[in-house]
Amino acid sequence: MAVSSASDFGGRDRRRLQVAREKGYLDARCASGPKLLKAHGKWCWRLKLPMVWFERQTPYSRFGRVHLELFTTPNTLTAAGQAELQDLATRQAGARVQVTPNDAHWERVRLDAIEKLANAVFRATVRAGNYRLSTAKLTNADASTPGKLFRMPPRRASA
Repeated sequence: MAVSSASDFGGRDRRRLQVAREKGYLDARCASGPKLLKAHGKWCWRLKLPMVWFERQTPYSRFGRVHLELFTTPNTLTAAGQAELQDLATRQAGARVQVTPNDAHWERVRLDAIEKLANAVFRATVRAGNYRLSTAKLTNADASTPGKLFRMPPRRASA
């Protein structure tokens, strides 16, 4: 079953998606988290936004994880952006972070601070100077021959 819109979900899940679209990050701390994540990812892909979400480490853990993925955008993080995201982890006591140009993951984030961190991650990621257009993602498209990219109907003579 393909997840197509918010109307495929119940009331609570629909509300989670609506809040995620307003804030820029998804709270996936629920049983239907993977299904919500697919719908949120599709929405981020269409709008070319970075995908930020958070979840619990385990169902009853006091700690959680924050994820950032830039695969939904044509951008990558700059060195300044990576340094700023790395700095966000030092503010969280005990949080471990792994940052690459395409994604970042924070582990062992306290649940009382997880939403604040997700907000800071989203804001830092979309801030000018922290990202650049990735030419590696664009090199596969050959713009010189658009007929290979899109199926063009044959031209018809007008009457």
